[in-house]
Amino acid sequence: MEIVEENELTVLLDGVQLSEGDSIQHCSDTATYILAVNSAIPWTIASVGDWFTAEKADDAHVKIVFSENITGSERSGSIAVRDTQEHEVSLVVYQTETCTTIGVEVATAQWFNVWPNPARDLVRIRIDQEVRVDEEVSIELWTADGKLLQEQKQTDPATNVIELDVSAVSPGSYLLRISGTSKPSFSVPLIKY
Repeated sequence: MEIVEENELTVLLDGVQLSEGDSIQHCSDTATYILAVNSAIPWTIASVGDWFTAEKADDAHVKIVFSENITGSERSGSIAVRDTQEHEVSLVVYQTETCTTIGVEVATAQWFNVWPNPARDLVRIRIDQEVRVDEEVSIELWTADGKLLQEQKQTDPATNVIELDVSAVSPGSYLLRISGTSKPSFSVPLIKY
């Protein structure tokens, strides 16, 4: 029998590990960030936002480029780095009139699953059964430019699969934000086709 240690997924900027609640603020016209990803197993990146790009530069780096004026309007987006053991580091990108802030949310043990993604009609969110005992779960669907499209709350502890109807939503990239009463909230990129 082979014993496999659980992977620890971390993201660093300029050699400093980013932790839950950390943020990076940038207040000029353009910016490029190179994030180092420490992971012993394969990882992927997904992003939602039409005013920046985030891509895997190589097996250990993510390149984030804010290519247009990053001030002057309010909008949001997200970048998710996820390994094959479902560990996730989410970077939530907020733009205000004066600055862009990248906030860090760390999901070391995600308490939900989203499928299918990409989606056509229905998105299903499975909540871990032990979480559903005392949790009210809130699901929000946001556009890439930061507009709230849908909000749904689920309070029935007997229901651990929540369905979100996206059939009337135009094809594109969206941000699905899921939060619980006592659980951290996470933003997940969602593709509608």
